[in-house]
Amino acid sequence: MDQTVAVAVITAGAAVSASGLTSWIAMRNARQQVEQQLLLAREERTDRRAAEHRAARRDAYAHFLSEAISTAATIRQAREQDISEELFQSHYAAASESLTLLLQAGVPALIEGPAEVAKAVREVRSALRTELEAVLAAHEQTGTMDAALEAADQRRSAVGAMSTVARAALGASIDSH
Repeated sequence: MDQTVAVAVITAGAAVSASGLTSWIAMRNARQQVEQQLLLAREERTDRRAAEHRAARRDAYAHFLSEAISTAATIRQAREQDISEELFQSHYAAASESLTLLLQAGVPALIEGPAEVAKAVREVRSALRTELEAVLAAHEQTGTMDAALEAADQRRSAVGAMSTVARAALGASIDSH
């Protein structure tokens, strides 16, 4: 009987040890799994915040560029030759108003940055202002239509540069799509 009790005690001890070892392994695996899930959740939140930030930037840049193109279109109307003084004044006033709205549209892009984008925003606004002034000078015959057309070329260049800088700030180039 002593032998039976000894075998039973050894068997029970082994079972308890195996159960304890299994429980410890299960707890360790569960802890590792929880740590991994927490890490993945952190990474997901970071990725989501980065995506939201890129979307805010993209929206700010796109809105500004859209307003810049709209402003250029109103300036182009004022640049038309052989229009009445009344029509010119109407187009010129619309272009001036559009330029004012462009200042407002540029604020989010300036805030979102980075510095290269902010600089490009200022250059686009300046180019549009210069173009409008050149159109007025050509209309009043204190400047030439060639100067107005050259200002339009500079504005197109500034808008193109803004697009390039915005793409770079968003982490994409035109060639990557």
